[in-house]
Amino acid sequence: MEAVSRCGGAWWRWFAGFYCRGFMPLLAGVSGIVLAASAPLASDSVVSVSQESESAATAVASGGFDIMAYDVLGNTLLSRNAIERAVYPYLGPGRSAADIDAARVALEKAYHDTGYQSVVVQVTEQGLASGVLAFQVVEARLGEVRVTGAKHASAAAIQRRFPSLQSGQAPNLTQTEAELKEANRFPNRQVTPLIEPGATPGTINVELNVEDRLPLHTTVQLSNDYSQGTRPLRLMGSLRHADLWGLGHQATATYLVAPQDKNNLEVFSGSYLAPFENSRWSVLLYGYKSNSNIASLGGTNVLGDGYAVGLRGIMTTPFKAKGWFGSVNFGFDYKNFKETITIADVTDQIRTPIDYVAGVASYTLGYAGDADTYNASLSMTAGLRGFGKDVIVIDDVSYPVFGNKRGSLDARANFVHLNLDADYTHIFRNDIALFLRASAQLADSPLISNEQFAAGGLSSVRGYYQSEAVGDDGAAWTVELRSPSLGKWLRGFVDEWRFYGFSDAAYIGVRDPASGAADSFKLWSAGVGTRFQFFKILSGEAALAWPIKHSARGDGPFATFSVKAEY
Repeated sequence: MEAVSRCGGAWWRWFAGFYCRGFMPLLAGVSGIVLAASAPLASDSVVSVSQESESAATAVASGGFDIMAYDVLGNTLLSRNAIERAVYPYLGPGRSAADIDAARVALEKAYHDTGYQSVVVQVTEQGLASGVLAFQVVEARLGEVRVTGAKHASAAAIQRRFPSLQSGQAPNLTQTEAELKEANRFPNRQVTPLIEPGATPGTINVELNVEDRLPLHTTVQLSNDYSQGTRPLRLMGSLRHADLWGLGHQATATYLVAPQDKNNLEVFSGSYLAPFENSRWSVLLYGYKSNSNIASLGGTNVLGDGYAVGLRGIMTTPFKAKGWFGSVNFGFDYKNFKETITIADVTDQIRTPIDYVAGVASYTLGYAGDADTYNASLSMTAGLRGFGKDVIVIDDVSYPVFGNKRGSLDARANFVHLNLDADYTHIFRNDIALFLRASAQLADSPLISNEQFAAGGLSSVRGYYQSEAVGDDGAAWTVELRSPSLGKWLRGFVDEWRFYGFSDAAYIGVRDPASGAADSFKLWSAGVGTRFQFFKILSGEAALAWPIKHSARGDGPFATFSVKAEY
């Protein structure tokens, strides 16, 4: 008997130790009781070769014996075809004890590959003289399945997340592993299965031990990442419940404001994420209401007052390869904004309301390994003609929805643009890290400002105003070299603390620009910075950047910071 095949469940760490060291000997000692209590015996001649067998004496004299058929007793989990595929190569004349064990190993492997890691196959000598060998299948059944330790989550809701763990059934550990991964994707809750012998011989009990904490989170963030013509500070507060109804539903409410002058920026937003139980599907509903005064290039100020709501269907895509993950995201956005444009040295204001529907679809792919992390997202946004309004009436005056909009001229309702976002992190052996990031947009036509590609700011090209350059097409990229973390030397309150040097760049193109307006913009900066996380709740970033290409802010250097406390 090969220990590797018998203990092939080592990939599932919490089960393998008990299975290989404790449960298999238990089964070997009480197999008769197991079968009587939990596995109905069913004698089934799985494979039969039409050949007359020799007598046992003749078989021994020839140095082997004939195996004309295998009887598999006690099977309720595998199909006849699956059993035949496993043992057929080991039928025929002139077989040895090694062939019998190979057939047993192959049959047991067929169970394990299907996910039934608790199944043991034993050899009996019944019928060997007649050329028919019997295998006894011991299908260990679950006795008691209980949930312990849950303080904030419902025990019944936890148990419903494991349909593969039902009393009286043989556990499919491949399915259970997938269910465990799904149950543990919530940051406030960790489920650990513990296995022990059941009260009935040959059964196993499973305890789902839960460690959870209050799923209510608050976040406060302060930064000076601001747009041109507005006051510097930005304050954000957020409240999130990560496990509503004990079903893993998440509700979030966020308030963002320019505290020095809320007329510059004030945004209310909210979202509700509802994952379907025992499914890869989730539904996301979100929306926001804004009132902001944001300056764009050329001294043009835009006062925006409007709202948007969106609906998304999200499906996670499974991967057999370790570390890989992905998701498909699709849905619709409805946007309704009233904008008033004021231009320097021009008395009259331009009213530019907008009301339209866009369809969005994206695919996200990621990998997380010991030294490398990849993330990539490809998305498409398409305006849907006929769903929004062509004309909006304000103060008895009619305004064309896509007419006179800030941004490119000749914008149309049935626009399409593709977006790509990707990043890569590699940690070297000395803990130095290399970080690369790129994003791009390609449009099929001139776009309204709501859909244009923007560059500049702390999360884009540092040293420039937030969204200093906007256009229909564009690309931005970042290179960072990060120091080893100081956390391993400053233990206690420092969780992570790195310094870095960086270079950011972007190119923005404008399709069919207005007369006298620029048709492209180039941004490029370099600098140094630091990121930290202290006490597990306080995190932040500070960067000092020098614009290499022209910036509306001047020559620099310019310091940008963001500090966040999360509980």
